[in-house]
Amino acid sequence: MIRTFSGSSIWFAELVFLCCGGPGIAQTLQPQDLVISAEIPIYPPAALAARIEGTVIAAIKVSKGVVVEADIVSGRSILASSVKRNVLTWRFSTDVNGTQRVMYVFELSKTVVLRPENPQIQLRLPNSVKLIANPVRPVTIGASSGAPRHGAFDLPEPVPTKNR
Repeated sequence: MIRTFSGSSIWFAELVFLCCGGPGIAQTLQPQDLVISAEIPIYPPAALAARIEGTVIAAIKVSKGVVVEADIVSGRSILASSVKRNVLTWRFSTDVNGTQRVMYVFELSKTVVLRPENPQIQLRLPNSVKLIANPVRPVTIGASSGAPRHGAFDLPEPVPTKNR
């Protein structure tokens, strides 16, 4: 059991219920049903730039070792598309069939960096994936004196044009 997802045991208990024992899908994969290959999960660049964190729960169906269905049960859409793409790459032994709920946790560290870096990834397959990324400091382009500007695409003020 991973207790690092939150300092609150109540919040963690709710996640365990949603992921591993919630209504709507029977947990039929067994601990010995190992994921034998999978692509590396990514923290969506748009979510990282917007500093979005969150948890996504996916319900998967495995047939002959291949994930044939992946439905998002809960979570923000900006994170969910990355989860669905990743979980569809999972492969088990060809004799594995069943269903499973998988929890992906996207978290930002407190360390702000100048350039994007690879996230830290914790895998507890087939139950959970946790990605911890360092947020990138926003770049200011063309900032003039006066009010501070924030974001990657701050541009100089437009030049007024004369009406003819």
